[in-house]
Amino acid sequence: MIKTFFKLLIIFSLVIIPLTNAWAGDYGLGTAGNTAGLKSPGGSASTALAGEAGRIIGTILAFLGVIFLVLMIAGGILWMTAGGNDAKVQRARSLLIAAIIGLIIVLSAYAITTFVANNLLAQ
Repeated sequence: MIKTFFKLLIIFSLVIIPLTNAWAGDYGLGTAGNTAGLKSPGGSASTALAGEAGRIIGTILAFLGVIFLVLMIAGGILWMTAGGNDAKVQRARSLLIAAIIGLIIVLSAYAITTFVANNLLAQ
């Protein structure tokens, strides 16, 4: 029962999260700004590419955050339902530790990439 729930949650996350950026359109805000006389932000192709890359990275990080949350909840439920069974407790503990290590690796990679990109763009 619990495994089925988490499988459905992961499948739902894999389908819905990537589509949210496609669904999050302008909603007429650009047209309203043009009507009000506001100028749209200009920029070169490189800034547009950087903005698109930032949006994609943000989506990926949001997806990884959902995966981390699902793993933490699964580990917590597994630990609570272990009923004193040492094998289940050890499995839950290893799942929680692996989720935390994965989050640390992802955030470290993001921080290093941001640091390097900012230093390259500053020159």
